[in-house]
Amino acid sequence: MSALRKLAPVLLALTTACSCSHLLARPEDALEPNDDLAHATPLTAGQAVQGRANQGNADVFSLQVPEAGKRLLFRLENRGLENCPAFTVTGPDRRQVLYRDDWFRCHAVRGSRPQPAERVEGAALSPTAGSGYELRVPAAAAGPYFLTISEQGEADNLFPLGWDYQLTAELE
Repeated sequence: MSALRKLAPVLLALTTACSCSHLLARPEDALEPNDDLAHATPLTAGQAVQGRANQGNADVFSLQVPEAGKRLLFRLENRGLENCPAFTVTGPDRRQVLYRDDWFRCHAVRGSRPQPAERVEGAALSPTAGSGYELRVPAAAAGPYFLTISEQGEADNLFPLGWDYQLTAELE
């Protein structure tokens, strides 16, 4: 019997007996606090940032689009951990233009799935080599666009999960 199997009942008893999951949470990245649109981390086109999305603590980024008619490209490279993200792109009018997740790959138990936002024509998420993602979103208006990255975790995880990534934003 593996050491993990021997420890599982003890860990389950500990988390059931006390509300101490915060003690087991992974450390945050240096970009915190960037948990909502008001505290979004500004991005510079072409410059990569390293981040960690922890379950229950979304990361929000903003990219200023100088003129309508551009297309935003958010490129995310997997840097480790669980990699079960959900992505939301919000436009300057604060309406969601894209919501995508890996619900069916990441959840062992099929529950109620969050409803996607109305998608803007031409908005898409594509997987890339190395378990990464590319999000392309047309910019119908000038102003700030926001990318929210949430680590969903799995339905049966005992401890909060996280995902390390590298994000690069570009205007096309």
